[in-house]
Amino acid sequence: MFASKLTEKGALTLPKAARLAMGIGPGSKVVIHVRKDGTAVIYPQRQGVDHLLAMFDYDGPAISQADIDEAVAEGASSSGSSAIGSPNMSVESTMVLD
Repeated sequence: MFASKLTEKGALTLPKAARLAMGIGPGSKVVIHVRKDGTAVIYPQRQGVDHLLAMFDYDGPAISQADIDEAVAEGASSSGSSAIGSPNMSVESTMVLD
């Protein structure tokens, strides 16, 4: 766990150890995901889906994109609606910082 202090202008400096652990440096983009309970997860902006697991508090084995696509298709077909824009989906805030 790393601690940092928010400046008056809202800037947050990530400690060097955190930057090294995240594999980021000057110019890197990070994503801040704010959960419903008010906690936040900061992670490097990456391609693919592996980084998305942080948004869902998932602590299990890695899941392939094919497995995710299959689960979404099964869920959509069993509910009788499209998974995209489904009224049952919940929304949380995610911000990308440049």
